[in-house]
Amino acid sequence: MSTLAEYRHLEKQLNSKLQALEALKVHPKLQRELEFEQKLRHLLADYDYSAQKIVSLYLPAVVPSPQPLAAPQPKRPRKPRQAKHYRNPYTGEVAITKGGNHKVLKAWKRQYGPLEVESWVSRWS
Repeated sequence: MSTLAEYRHLEKQLNSKLQALEALKVHPKLQRELEFEQKLRHLLADYDYSAQKIVSLYLPAVVPSPQPLAAPQPKRPRKPRQAKHYRNPYTGEVAITKGGNHKVLKAWKRQYGPLEVESWVSRWS
């Protein structure tokens, strides 16, 4: 959109908003609300009160607190992982690990393939 077109578009929007504002200014309901607000502000000033003070007067002194939410159930600790023993049938070397991030195990998987290495697992207690 060119700058001129954007300017004209915004100008039209501004004019329509100004017309709506002028129409609202003469609305009787708005006039009554503005008059009420003005009288209320004068009354508050006469008695040296603030709107917050008025609100605090009308709120109950003791607001019943809502029932406390039930405490969240503590998470159960994870069951410890069982160690897996891998025995390389070609070298006889043993690797013991609880996870897959083991240096020797990774080297074996690169060399022999992950499926073959997983077949070397034996669970010992």
